Amino acid sequence: MIMRNGKESDMKRFTEYLTKALSKRRKANQIMLIRSKDNFIAAKQLFDCGGKKKQDFERLMSSQSSEIVQLMQEVLDMWGIEDFESLHRWREEIDLNAAILVKLLTYGRKRLSDEEFAAVVNAGEIRDKKGDAYLMMIMYEFALSAEEDKLPVKDIMPEFLEIMHPRDVARLYKMLLLTLAPDVVKPKKTKPKDTHKESERESEPEDIDNTKYSAQIEELRAELESAYIRLNASEENFERFQQESAELAVVDVLAKMNSQEYGQLLDQFAKSEQTLKQLASSGYTVPKELSSVSLCVRMFMRTMRNVFKISPVHVIGDRLKLTLEQAERYDYSGSDFADDSEVKTVEVISPGWRYGKEVFSLPKVIECSE
Repeated sequence: MIMRNGKESDMKRFTEYLTKALSKRRKANQIMLIRSKDNFIAAKQLFDCGGKKKQDFERLMSSQSSEIVQLMQEVLDMWGIEDFESLHRWREEIDLNAAILVKLLTYGRKRLSDEEFAAVVNAGEIRDKKGDAYLMMIMYEFALSAEEDKLPVKDIMPEFLEIMHPRDVARLYKMLLLTLAPDVVKPKKTKPKDTHKESERESEPEDIDNTKYSAQIEELRAELESAYIRLNASEENFERFQQESAELAVVDVLAKMNSQEYGQLLDQFAKSEQTLKQLASSGYTVPKELSSVSLCVRMFMRTMRNVFKISPVHVIGDRLKLTLEQAERYDYSGSDFADDSEVKTVEVISPGWRYGKEVFSLPKVIECSE
Protein backbone atom coordinates (compact mmCIF):
# COMPACT_ATOMS: atom_id res chain seq x y z
CA MET A 1 0.00 0.00 0.00
CA ILE A 2 1.31 3.45 -0.96
CA MET A 3 1.71 5.89 1.93
CA ARG A 4 2.79 9.47 2.10
CA ASN A 5 5.72 10.34 4.39
CA GLY A 6 4.87 10.23 8.06
CA LYS A 7 1.57 8.38 7.58
CA GLU A 8 3.05 4.97 8.34
CA SER A 9 4.53 6.17 11.64
CA ASP A 10 1.19 7.80 12.54
CA MET A 11 -0.65 4.53 11.96
CA LYS A 12 1.94 2.66 14.01
CA ARG A 13 1.28 5.03 16.93
CA PHE A 14 -2.46 4.56 16.45
CA THR A 15 -1.99 0.77 16.41
CA GLU A 16 0.11 0.97 19.57
CA TYR A 17 -2.68 2.95 21.22
CA LEU A 18 -5.22 0.27 20.26
CA THR A 19 -2.92 -2.48 21.54
CA LYS A 20 -2.47 -0.79 24.93
CA ALA A 21 -6.17 0.02 25.23
CA LEU A 22 -7.06 -3.56 24.32
CA SER A 23 -4.65 -4.86 26.96
CA LYS A 24 -6.21 -2.61 29.62
CA ARG A 25 -9.71 -3.75 28.73
CA ARG A 26 -8.65 -7.39 28.95
CA LYS A 27 -7.37 -6.69 32.47
CA ALA A 28 -10.53 -4.79 33.36
CA ASN A 29 -13.84 -6.48 34.13
CA GLN A 30 -14.85 -7.75 30.68
CA ILE A 31 -18.26 -8.82 31.98
CA MET A 32 -19.10 -5.12 32.03
CA LEU A 33 -18.55 -5.00 28.28
CA ILE A 34 -20.81 -7.89 27.22
CA ARG A 35 -23.49 -5.50 25.96
CA SER A 36 -20.90 -3.78 23.77
CA LYS A 37 -19.87 -7.12 22.26
CA ASP A 38 -23.51 -7.92 21.52
CA ASN A 39 -23.92 -4.50 19.85
CA PHE A 40 -20.94 -5.22 17.63
CA ILE A 41 -22.16 -8.72 16.72
CA ALA A 42 -25.66 -7.42 15.88
CA ALA A 43 -24.34 -4.56 13.73
CA LYS A 44 -21.86 -6.85 11.96
CA GLN A 45 -24.56 -9.39 11.11
CA LEU A 46 -26.75 -6.63 9.66
CA PHE A 47 -23.79 -5.21 7.77
CA ASP A 48 -22.93 -8.59 6.22
CA CYS A 49 -26.58 -9.25 5.36
CA GLY A 50 -26.84 -5.88 3.60
CA GLY A 51 -24.64 -7.26 0.83
CA LYS A 52 -26.76 -10.40 0.30
CA LYS A 53 -30.35 -11.08 -0.77
CA LYS A 54 -33.72 -10.23 0.73
CA GLN A 55 -34.32 -13.89 1.65
CA ASP A 56 -31.09 -13.86 3.68
CA PHE A 57 -32.30 -10.80 5.60
CA GLU A 58 -35.63 -12.43 6.45
CA ARG A 59 -33.84 -15.60 7.54
CA LEU A 60 -31.41 -13.61 9.71
CA MET A 61 -34.19 -11.84 11.62
CA SER A 62 -35.89 -15.13 12.47
CA SER A 63 -33.00 -17.51 13.16
CA GLN A 64 -31.00 -15.65 15.82
CA SER A 65 -31.35 -15.58 19.60
CA SER A 66 -33.99 -13.20 20.95
CA GLU A 67 -31.33 -10.94 22.50
CA ILE A 68 -29.41 -10.49 19.22
CA VAL A 69 -32.63 -9.98 17.25
CA GLN A 70 -33.65 -7.28 19.73
CA LEU A 71 -30.29 -5.54 19.32
CA MET A 72 -30.52 -5.75 15.53
CA GLN A 73 -34.03 -4.32 15.67
CA GLU A 74 -32.73 -1.41 17.77
CA VAL A 75 -30.19 -0.64 15.03
CA LEU A 76 -32.88 -0.89 12.35
CA ASP A 77 -35.27 1.36 14.30
CA MET A 78 -32.54 3.94 14.95
CA TRP A 79 -31.86 4.12 11.24
CA GLY A 80 -35.47 3.98 10.16
CA ILE A 81 -34.70 0.83 8.16
CA GLU A 82 -37.93 -0.98 7.36
CA ASP A 83 -36.93 -3.26 4.51
CA PHE A 84 -33.97 -4.93 2.84
CA GLU A 85 -33.54 -2.14 0.27
CA SER A 86 -32.93 0.38 3.04
CA LEU A 87 -30.46 -2.00 4.69
CA HIS A 88 -28.63 -2.37 1.38
CA ARG A 89 -28.27 1.43 1.07
CA TRP A 90 -27.01 1.52 4.69
CA ARG A 91 -24.32 -0.99 3.73
CA GLU A 92 -23.35 0.95 0.61
CA GLU A 93 -22.92 4.20 2.57
CA ILE A 94 -20.70 2.49 5.14
CA ASP A 95 -18.63 0.88 2.37
CA LEU A 96 -18.20 4.27 0.70
CA ASN A 97 -17.01 6.02 3.87
CA ALA A 98 -14.64 3.16 4.70
CA ALA A 99 -13.21 3.35 1.16
CA ILE A 100 -12.65 7.10 1.60
CA LEU A 101 -10.71 6.43 4.84
CA VAL A 102 -8.54 3.89 3.02
CA LYS A 103 -7.95 6.42 0.24
CA LEU A 104 -7.06 9.01 2.87
CA LEU A 105 -4.61 6.59 4.46
CA THR A 106 -3.07 5.73 1.10
CA TYR A 107 -2.79 9.09 -0.65
CA GLY A 108 -3.47 11.78 1.95
CA ARG A 109 -5.87 14.69 1.98
CA LYS A 110 -4.86 16.20 -1.37
CA ARG A 111 -6.16 13.26 -3.40
CA LEU A 112 -9.65 13.53 -1.90
CA SER A 113 -12.42 15.74 -3.20
CA ASP A 114 -14.09 18.17 -0.79
CA GLU A 115 -17.27 16.05 -0.94
CA GLU A 116 -15.40 12.87 0.01
CA PHE A 117 -13.56 14.54 2.87
CA ALA A 118 -16.78 16.14 4.17
CA ALA A 119 -18.48 12.72 4.14
CA VAL A 120 -16.06 11.08 6.58
CA VAL A 121 -15.92 14.19 8.81
CA ASN A 122 -19.71 14.41 8.96
CA ALA A 123 -19.95 10.70 9.78
CA GLY A 124 -18.49 11.48 13.20
CA GLU A 125 -20.40 14.71 13.69
CA ILE A 126 -23.85 13.14 13.19
CA ARG A 127 -23.22 10.13 15.45
CA ASP A 128 -26.27 10.88 17.60
CA LYS A 129 -28.50 10.48 14.56
CA LYS A 130 -26.85 7.43 13.06
CA GLY A 131 -25.77 5.67 16.23
CA ASP A 132 -22.69 3.80 17.37
CA ALA A 133 -23.34 0.89 14.99
CA TYR A 134 -22.64 3.16 12.01
CA LEU A 135 -19.21 4.31 13.17
CA MET A 136 -18.33 0.83 14.43
CA MET A 137 -18.95 -0.63 10.99
CA ILE A 138 -17.03 2.14 9.20
CA MET A 139 -13.97 1.44 11.36
CA TYR A 140 -14.43 -2.33 11.02
CA GLU A 141 -14.69 -2.16 7.22
CA PHE A 142 -11.77 0.30 7.11
CA ALA A 143 -9.58 -2.17 8.99
CA LEU A 144 -10.52 -5.04 6.66
CA SER A 145 -10.19 -2.90 3.52
CA ALA A 146 -6.68 -1.83 4.58
CA GLU A 147 -5.50 -5.46 4.58
CA GLU A 148 -2.68 -4.67 2.13
CA ASP A 149 -1.20 -2.50 4.84
CA LYS A 150 1.54 -4.31 6.77
CA LEU A 151 0.38 -2.65 9.99
CA PRO A 152 -1.66 -4.94 12.28
CA VAL A 153 -4.58 -2.52 12.60
CA LYS A 154 -6.76 -4.92 10.58
CA ASP A 155 -6.29 -7.56 13.30
CA ILE A 156 -6.55 -5.31 16.34
CA MET A 157 -9.43 -3.02 15.33
CA PRO A 158 -12.19 -5.69 15.08
CA GLU A 159 -11.19 -7.18 18.45
CA PHE A 160 -11.11 -3.74 20.06
CA LEU A 161 -14.53 -2.83 18.65
CA GLU A 162 -15.88 -6.08 20.02
CA ILE A 163 -15.15 -5.20 23.67
CA MET A 164 -15.07 -1.39 23.72
CA HIS A 165 -17.67 0.64 25.56
CA PRO A 166 -20.31 2.25 23.27
CA ARG A 167 -19.56 5.77 24.51
CA ASP A 168 -15.98 5.43 23.22
CA VAL A 169 -16.98 4.84 19.58
CA ALA A 170 -17.20 8.46 18.45
CA ARG A 171 -14.00 9.39 20.31
CA LEU A 172 -12.09 6.55 18.66
CA TYR A 173 -13.44 7.49 15.23
CA LYS A 174 -12.28 11.08 15.65
CA MET A 175 -8.87 9.86 16.80
CA LEU A 176 -8.62 7.70 13.68
CA LEU A 177 -9.63 10.64 11.51
CA LEU A 178 -7.04 12.91 13.16
CA THR A 179 -4.41 10.21 12.58
CA LEU A 180 -5.24 9.97 8.89
CA ALA A 181 -5.75 13.73 8.38
CA PRO A 182 -4.24 15.73 11.27
CA ASP A 183 -5.23 19.02 9.62
CA VAL A 184 -8.94 18.17 9.72
CA VAL A 185 -11.05 21.19 10.73
CA LYS A 186 -14.74 21.86 10.94
CA PRO A 187 -16.08 23.82 7.98
CA LYS A 188 -16.48 27.49 8.72
CA LYS A 189 -19.67 29.38 8.15
CA THR A 190 -19.23 31.64 5.17
CA LYS A 191 -20.82 35.07 4.99
CA PRO A 192 -22.63 36.24 1.85
CA LYS A 193 -20.26 37.90 -0.56
CA ASP A 194 -20.49 41.61 -1.13
CA THR A 195 -20.31 41.81 -4.92
CA HIS A 196 -19.52 45.55 -4.85
CA LYS A 197 -16.51 45.07 -2.56
CA GLU A 198 -15.40 42.03 -4.54
CA SER A 199 -15.33 44.03 -7.75
CA GLU A 200 -13.33 46.77 -6.01
CA ARG A 201 -10.90 44.20 -4.67
CA GLU A 202 -10.41 42.71 -8.12
CA SER A 203 -9.56 46.12 -9.55
CA GLU A 204 -6.87 46.75 -6.91
CA PRO A 205 -3.26 45.92 -7.79
CA GLU A 206 -1.95 42.56 -6.51
CA ASP A 207 -0.19 42.76 -3.14
CA ILE A 208 3.23 41.21 -3.68
CA ASP A 209 3.83 40.55 0.05
CA ASN A 210 0.49 38.77 0.46
CA THR A 211 1.27 36.58 -2.54
CA LYS A 212 4.69 35.76 -1.15
CA TYR A 213 3.52 34.76 2.31
CA SER A 214 -0.04 33.54 1.66
CA ALA A 215 1.01 29.86 1.52
CA GLN A 216 2.85 30.13 4.85
CA ILE A 217 -0.06 31.99 6.43
CA GLU A 218 -2.52 29.30 5.36
CA GLU A 219 -0.22 26.56 6.60
CA LEU A 220 0.19 28.22 10.00
CA ARG A 221 -3.56 28.81 10.24
CA ALA A 222 -4.24 25.13 9.53
CA GLU A 223 -1.68 24.08 12.18
CA LEU A 224 -3.27 26.45 14.71
CA GLU A 225 -6.76 25.11 14.04
CA SER A 226 -5.47 21.54 14.23
CA ALA A 227 -3.81 22.29 17.58
CA TYR A 228 -7.06 23.83 18.85
CA ILE A 229 -8.99 20.68 17.88
CA ARG A 230 -6.41 18.47 19.56
CA LEU A 231 -6.61 20.60 22.71
CA ASN A 232 -10.39 20.22 22.81
CA ALA A 233 -10.04 16.49 22.22
CA SER A 234 -7.53 16.25 25.09
CA GLU A 235 -9.91 18.07 27.44
CA GLU A 236 -12.77 15.75 26.42
CA ASN A 237 -10.52 12.72 26.91
CA PHE A 238 -9.49 13.92 30.39
CA GLU A 239 -13.10 14.42 31.48
CA ARG A 240 -14.05 11.04 30.03
CA PHE A 241 -11.06 9.43 31.76
CA GLN A 242 -12.09 10.87 35.13
CA GLN A 243 -15.66 9.63 34.75
CA GLU A 244 -14.62 6.22 33.45
CA SER A 245 -12.01 5.79 36.20
CA ALA A 246 -14.62 6.52 38.87
CA GLU A 247 -17.07 4.03 37.33
CA LEU A 248 -14.42 1.34 36.91
CA ALA A 249 -13.36 1.81 40.54
CA VAL A 250 -16.95 1.23 41.71
CA VAL A 251 -17.37 -1.78 39.42
CA ASP A 252 -14.05 -3.21 40.60
CA VAL A 253 -15.09 -2.94 44.26
CA LEU A 254 -18.49 -4.51 43.57
CA ALA A 255 -16.95 -7.33 41.53
CA LYS A 256 -14.47 -8.10 44.32
CA MET A 257 -17.27 -7.98 46.87
CA ASN A 258 -19.03 -10.81 45.04
CA SER A 259 -15.90 -12.79 44.15
CA GLN A 260 -14.98 -16.22 45.53
CA GLU A 261 -12.10 -14.58 47.40
CA TYR A 262 -14.49 -12.49 49.52
CA GLY A 263 -17.15 -15.15 49.97
CA GLN A 264 -19.60 -13.88 47.33
CA LEU A 265 -20.96 -11.34 49.79
CA LEU A 266 -23.74 -9.96 47.57
CA ASP A 267 -25.05 -13.43 46.73
CA GLN A 268 -25.06 -14.42 50.41
CA PHE A 269 -26.97 -11.30 51.46
CA ALA A 270 -29.45 -11.79 48.59
CA LYS A 271 -30.10 -15.39 49.65
CA SER A 272 -30.51 -14.30 53.28
CA GLU A 273 -32.97 -11.58 52.27
CA GLN A 274 -35.00 -14.06 50.19
CA THR A 275 -35.04 -16.57 53.07
CA LEU A 276 -36.27 -13.89 55.50
CA LYS A 277 -39.08 -12.95 53.09
CA GLN A 278 -40.12 -16.58 52.70
CA LEU A 279 -40.16 -17.05 56.48
CA ALA A 280 -42.22 -13.90 56.95
CA SER A 281 -44.75 -14.97 54.31
CA SER A 282 -45.14 -18.33 56.05
CA GLY A 283 -46.00 -16.61 59.32
CA TYR A 284 -42.68 -17.18 61.05
CA THR A 285 -41.56 -14.43 63.44
CA VAL A 286 -37.86 -13.77 63.85
CA PRO A 287 -36.82 -13.95 67.52
CA LYS A 288 -35.94 -10.63 69.14
CA GLU A 289 -32.37 -11.82 69.65
CA LEU A 290 -31.98 -12.07 65.84
CA SER A 291 -34.00 -9.01 64.85
CA SER A 292 -30.87 -6.89 64.49
CA VAL A 293 -29.46 -9.44 62.01
CA SER A 294 -32.66 -9.33 59.95
CA LEU A 295 -32.59 -5.52 60.00
CA CYS A 296 -28.90 -5.49 58.97
CA VAL A 297 -29.61 -7.71 55.94
CA ARG A 298 -32.49 -5.52 54.76
CA MET A 299 -30.56 -2.25 55.28
CA PHE A 300 -27.50 -3.60 53.46
CA MET A 301 -29.50 -4.68 50.41
CA ARG A 302 -31.46 -1.41 50.39
CA THR A 303 -28.20 0.57 50.46
CA MET A 304 -26.72 -1.44 47.61
CA ARG A 305 -29.84 -0.87 45.49
CA ASN A 306 -30.44 2.81 46.23
CA VAL A 307 -26.89 4.15 46.68
CA PHE A 308 -24.81 1.92 44.40
CA LYS A 309 -27.68 1.38 41.92
CA ILE A 310 -27.08 -2.36 41.64
CA SER A 311 -29.84 -4.77 40.69
CA PRO A 312 -30.11 -8.55 40.22
CA VAL A 313 -30.06 -9.96 36.70
CA HIS A 314 -32.38 -12.84 37.62
CA VAL A 315 -34.37 -14.08 40.60
CA ILE A 316 -33.01 -17.05 42.54
CA GLY A 317 -35.05 -20.13 41.65
CA ASP A 318 -36.04 -18.99 38.16
CA ARG A 319 -35.91 -21.65 35.46
CA LEU A 320 -34.51 -20.73 32.05
CA LYS A 321 -33.94 -22.45 28.72
CA LEU A 322 -30.50 -21.76 27.28
CA THR A 323 -28.61 -22.58 24.10
CA LEU A 324 -24.82 -22.87 24.04
CA GLU A 325 -24.49 -19.25 22.86
CA GLN A 326 -26.79 -17.98 25.62
CA ALA A 327 -25.00 -20.06 28.26
CA GLU A 328 -21.85 -18.01 27.65
CA ARG A 329 -23.58 -15.15 29.49
CA TYR A 330 -24.00 -17.28 32.60
CA ASP A 331 -21.80 -19.14 35.06
CA TYR A 332 -23.14 -22.50 33.88
CA SER A 333 -22.73 -25.84 35.69
CA GLY A 334 -23.94 -29.01 34.03
CA SER A 335 -23.29 -31.44 31.19
CA ASP A 336 -21.73 -30.30 27.93
CA PHE A 337 -23.93 -29.09 25.08
CA ALA A 338 -24.11 -31.58 22.20
CA ASP A 339 -24.25 -28.79 19.59
CA ASP A 340 -25.28 -25.16 19.07
CA SER A 341 -28.95 -26.06 18.65
CA GLU A 342 -29.37 -28.04 21.89
CA VAL A 343 -31.47 -26.31 24.56
CA LYS A 344 -30.99 -27.06 28.26
CA THR A 345 -33.24 -26.20 31.20
CA VAL A 346 -31.33 -24.53 34.04
CA GLU A 347 -32.17 -23.10 37.45
CA VAL A 348 -30.78 -19.82 38.78
CA ILE A 349 -28.86 -20.40 42.03
CA SER A 350 -27.18 -16.97 42.21
CA PRO A 351 -28.89 -13.92 40.67
CA GLY A 352 -25.95 -12.15 39.01
CA TRP A 353 -25.59 -8.38 39.39
CA ARG A 354 -25.48 -5.28 37.25
CA TYR A 355 -24.27 -1.77 38.03
CA GLY A 356 -26.59 0.56 36.17
CA LYS A 357 -26.89 -1.25 32.85
CA GLU A 358 -23.53 -3.04 33.02
CA VAL A 359 -23.31 -6.62 34.33
CA PHE A 360 -20.36 -7.06 36.70
CA SER A 361 -21.19 -10.54 38.07
CA LEU A 362 -22.64 -13.33 35.94
CA PRO A 363 -25.73 -15.22 37.15
CA LYS A 364 -24.95 -18.77 38.25
CA VAL A 365 -27.16 -21.49 36.81
CA ILE A 366 -27.22 -25.26 37.20
CA GLU A 367 -28.66 -27.79 34.78
CA CYS A 368 -31.85 -29.44 35.96
CA SER A 369 -34.22 -32.08 34.64
CA GLU A 370 -37.27 -31.00 32.67
